[in-house]
Amino acid sequence: MKILEVIPSLQSAGAERLVVELSNELSRREGIEVTILQLYPFNEKDLLKPLVDKTVIVKSLNKPKGFNLFCYFKLAKFIKNGKYDVVHTHTNATLYLLWTTLINRGPIYCSTIHSDAKREAGGLLTSCLKKILYKFRLCVPITISERSNQSFVDYYHLQAPIIYNGIKPFNGSLPKDNKNKELFIFVHIARTHPIKNQVMLYRCINRLALEGYKVLLYHYGRFYDEEVSKQLESLKTDNIIFAGETEMPQIILQQADALCMSSLMEGMPMTIIEAFSVACPVITTPVGGCVNMVEEGYNGLLSKSTDEVDYYEALKKFVNLTYEEREEMRKNAYKSFKKYDIRETAENYLKVFKKQL
Repeated sequence: MKILEVIPSLQSAGAERLVVELSNELSRREGIEVTILQLYPFNEKDLLKPLVDKTVIVKSLNKPKGFNLFCYFKLAKFIKNGKYDVVHTHTNATLYLLWTTLINRGPIYCSTIHSDAKREAGGLLTSCLKKILYKFRLCVPITISERSNQSFVDYYHLQAPIIYNGIKPFNGSLPKDNKNKELFIFVHIARTHPIKNQVMLYRCINRLALEGYKVLLYHYGRFYDEEVSKQLESLKTDNIIFAGETEMPQIILQQADALCMSSLMEGMPMTIIEAFSVACPVITTPVGGCVNMVEEGYNGLLSKSTDEVDYYEALKKFVNLTYEEREEMRKNAYKSFKKYDIRETAENYLKVFKKQL
């Protein structure tokens, strides 16, 4: 079976991480050849490219920025020449499928919806294109969580299978929690963006520090949104460290007391899965697939809303837990990883692919 995974780039977002993890795992299966096609040219921001196994072929379509009509034809030609059995697209790459699905019915076409369906559909033109692809079954949609699936049903009035995101299990040893803890280390991993609600997160950390709690937030990511970055810079204190991008999130999360997710909107965050894989609890806002992944008091904490007061209360609740409660939450976070093992994810994708062949 020849599988083509199509993604705009191999930068450090969740969808890109899934493509790399899934491609690596599928390529280990006997009789499967996997190619990752990146729409944009390769550059230094493609942090995930070095993590692709040597068994996976990686190509670029060298698409220029913005909407590009010629990309429809270049992608169609690439697929035809490659004689792929499965073409699996992600995020904005799905927009360029329409032409090839009409003229080349040889492969099966699938697309994973990584966020809220309405948000990912985009503007009027792009949403119309996707509605055509899904309604006429030119492309099989796949959702990533119960919340993601419900948003798809509500927006498109169609059914779609659910396949959870996954990563490779962590091979390192898991550290034990410190019984006599004086300093709580929180980690946030995301590029600066309004959707990530990081200004609110910084304010909550600063408020805890002002009230006498010994807390430290490490923010890993890159300066993406200029306005948000400026606001965060003005809120930085000795309790907040902007640590730049990382290729080793699990190593970092392994040393953290909790992962902080403050988003206004999410799909199924790979960062939460990474945290679970190293027994790191999660403190998150109740958005997207987060509510399907994090169970209040079991493997983390859910704030009542995305408001600052509610998220602050969730953080405060965590630092006031007893050692025994923290340790039980860590164990449960690790147990929660089982259903996000990439081997299970790959097997479920193969079932969908084979059902369509």
